[in-house]
Amino acid sequence: MGFSHPHPSHYWSDMTSLVICSDIPVDTKTLISWFFSRFLNSWPVLSMSNVGVNVILTSGRTLKQGKAMELGKLNQEYIDAVAICEMDSTTLESLGIEAGDPVRVETVFGSVVVHSSLDRRAEPGVAFIPCGPYANAVTDSDTLESGMPAFKALDAKLFPAKSQSVLNTEELLKQMVEGS
Repeated sequence: MGFSHPHPSHYWSDMTSLVICSDIPVDTKTLISWFFSRFLNSWPVLSMSNVGVNVILTSGRTLKQGKAMELGKLNQEYIDAVAICEMDSTTLESLGIEAGDPVRVETVFGSVVVHSSLDRRAEPGVAFIPCGPYANAVTDSDTLESGMPAFKALDAKLFPAKSQSVLNTEELLKQMVEGS
């Protein structure tokens, strides 16, 4: 997919599909996702603040998350296991926060406030949120008919969120459903 026009509306063929440079149809959500991820570094997509750190966001299962899930997803141990964003010390310093401080994670699919967490093995520019409702808030639900969402290399931006609180699972799900 290589086009240089800065606005995807130039390529609209109808309200449900797009055609890019060749006759390969691409669904609207995929093109918009690609477009915003390509320009995320230079375009403030979802944020009103320009202070943030661009990262590649990944997600996956963790032992702590799996163990806590057995106790129930409304349990505080589960929330503590999944309402985190792991990052390296350079990213924490760039954000001006310490491990445990709230951080807002934004992607083209949404945003969520979680606790920051230091991962000494993490590379600069890479962040990790364990699978769960907090990761779901910022990842694409469209599986492109594969049955597996794309949650391994998502462009994201991190912002300090010291004045915001991390919602519990019920509050987060209510916010996601009601769109507030």
